Amino acid sequence: MPLDAISGDGRLSAARRLRYLVVNAIANRSAYRDVDPQINIDDFRCDDAAGGVLEQPGTPSPSRALCDLYWQHLQWPALAERLGPLRMLDIGCGSGEYALRFARWSAGRIAQYVGVDIAAHPRWAEIERQHGFIRFRAEGAERIDEVIAPGTNLIVSQSALEHVADDRRIFEALHQYVERAGHPVLQLHAVPSAACLRTYLWHGYRQYTPRRLSAVTRAFADDATRRIVRLGGRACNRLHFVWITWPEMIRRAGDRRAARPDEYRAALASAIVSDMGAPQPSAAFLVLVIESAPRSDARHRKSTAAPQTA
Repeated sequence: MPLDAISGDGRLSAARRLRYLVVNAIANRSAYRDVDPQINIDDFRCDDAAGGVLEQPGTPSPSRALCDLYWQHLQWPALAERLGPLRMLDIGCGSGEYALRFARWSAGRIAQYVGVDIAAHPRWAEIERQHGFIRFRAEGAERIDEVIAPGTNLIVSQSALEHVADDRRIFEALHQYVERAGHPVLQLHAVPSAACLRTYLWHGYRQYTPRRLSAVTRAFADDATRRIVRLGGRACNRLHFVWITWPEMIRRAGDRRAARPDEYRAALASAIVSDMGAPQPSAAFLVLVIESAPRSDARHRKSTAAPQTA
């Protein structure tokens, strides 16, 4: 059985749960060995991270809070200048809420948004009626090549690729689209890190490491800019385990966040700030960044490559 053959989603027997943990622990070993030499690995930092977290609604997990900070702090004006009117494809869009968030975070710079998910969501029709630039498609990610709109120049996914049995099929389709697009294309894929095996336990088919992501990036042309951005680290992983994994998934005593939301939010802000103070090889989440451009445009693209976070 291939390493990626076990899905952690849904109900699993005790034997399959154990198999899932062992198989993925083996796959996640030597995370920084045989990394694509053209990949730059950076740690995400932003100004006033604590304030940004405390402004987020509810009690998000550390990885969700970090990802929202990352999307919010993209240099959206520079993206629009580099790519032109932003025409976004969102793989695994879920309820469609992120279509509205991306529009807000980009200050209205998204000219076209296409969200794709395996099943339609009840909110889609309402969102489409209220926002003419937003469209949704119910389609499996493995058939992503059938729903990429012409002119798409910004491709994102948030916590989606780990739920796809054959994620290589997606990257192959995206690579083929980039090859024929004839214009710059930026991809940003937020995926669970190896640390998520301990914090999320049975979740999706896999976690990602720089080594695993290198198998993806090597398929792109040498003049494509590649980055891995590490979000969070040990403090966030410890917070997730203590507040969510241990009480809810192991002790079955319920999520501690619901009973003590203010305490949790303060601890979350503190953990994120702490992790931003030093390099974090054990990241809580990863963002794979691939920017491709027509070969004739490669020299210019090298100077303005991927968006830098604040």
